[in-house]
Amino acid sequence: ANQLLTQINVIGIWVHDSGSSTLLPSAKNCFPGTFTNAGIKWHATFDILKGTLTWFQFTPTATHDRKCFPPLEMLKGILIIFDLGYWDYGLLYDIEKAGGFFLSRLKSNAVVYIDKVIQGLPETVIGKSLLFLKLGNKGNIIEVMTTKFHNSHLLNYRVIGFWNPVEKVYHWYITNLVIAAYIIYPLYRLRWQIELIFKACKNSLNANQITSSDKNIIESLLLASIAAHLSSYTIIKIGMEQLKE
Repeated sequence: ANQLLTQINVIGIWVHDSGSSTLLPSAKNCFPGTFTNAGIKWHATFDILKGTLTWFQFTPTATHDRKCFPPLEMLKGILIIFDLGYWDYGLLYDIEKAGGFFLSRLKSNAVVYIDKVIQGLPETVIGKSLLFLKLGNKGNIIEVMTTKFHNSHLLNYRVIGFWNPVEKVYHWYITNLVIAAYIIYPLYRLRWQIELIFKACKNSLNANQITSSDKNIIESLLLASIAAHLSSYTIIKIGMEQLKE
């Protein structure tokens, strides 16, 4: 873990996402749902290398993900990885201004212009909109520097493209990290770990089977499932260390 942090020059790697649980219809006054009568959404940020919960918030499922993000002052020196549900140019700017680092997929309708080609494309594409190019050389890693004006700020970030042979399209990632391009995709895949955490809490720890309409009970039961998951991680880690010995 320390070797990885040193390699990418950050003090921690956090992943951020949200998971939702359906509640009884009678809980809709406290937690109105989006596609159901009632539901609670757990917004969470995990330190993926330490296995610790660094920030969380409970909201109704009707709450948009973008409104729930850890305080920016927590992110100094931290790489935070998140998906397209949080995509926002203002957020990228604010994270960098706070001294943090970000890694996210690039939204398919984002209009960003190529300022400099690092690899994978000819210099003739400079000044053109990246996602509207007709690309050849499928399979090569593409790396460019892009520019975007947002709220009077000039944003200048790296965008790296990896060819997806199944979907037969490039997947694009945007970051302000200064590391080798080939590391970006494996780093982003760490985000999947938070999906597994949500799944474990729902399927194994009953976070998706809350049979109360009381706000305090709902939140307490969800907190209990989170605590149980974190405890199990610690127990497994101790057990693995003893097995190695």
